[in-house]
Amino acid sequence: MYKVNLAEVMLETTHGGPGHKRALVNKEDVRNPHLMFMNEVYVPPKSVLKLHVHPDLEEIHYFILGTGKMLVGNEYIKVKKGDRIIVPPKSSHCVVNAGNSVMKYICLGIKL
Repeated sequence: MYKVNLAEVMLETTHGGPGHKRALVNKEDVRNPHLMFMNEVYVPPKSVLKLHVHPDLEEIHYFILGTGKMLVGNEYIKVKKGDRIIVPPKSSHCVVNAGNSVMKYICLGIKL
């Protein structure tokens, strides 16, 4: 067991911007071979994260702040605080912040 203060973890751009992420857990942090990451993600107001696909990864998104929508495959799904979306492998997806404040969510990546 070891402790990390998240204030010490640097923010990185996510999928080429405009959003940022902070790695809460990386695959090197745990012995479970399936957990690839757990990130805290920030999406600026009126912004869209880049559409992307993970061929061998399932993602779980849990929304903490803000409102918007998520494109999964060909379907737009409205999201708000408290919503959880599971993105199957090989599904294109992106997050859209439709609000006037920062959107924040936790994203887990699980390798199949």
